[in-house]
Amino acid sequence: MASKKRGYPEGTNRRLTVEKKASKQISDEQPDQLKLDYILWARKAVMELIEPECGLKMPIRTVGDYLKRRGFTP
Repeated sequence: MASKKRGYPEGTNRRLTVEKKASKQISDEQPDQLKLDYILWARKAVMELIEPECGLKMPIRTVGDYLKRRGFTP
């Protein structure tokens, strides 16, 4: 039985689009401006931003890594 290829279909940059969009919103706006129930950007707030905007549910550890790669600190 052949193994199924994982990840996004070839030729799509969905992840890149999601990350760019989220980075811009995190840098430019506060969670309360986006109608989220947070004052500061926490991992859970970022999860709640990405899921409805992009239809992508990210695990909390992935969100933490994502924020760290972009220079956001606790």
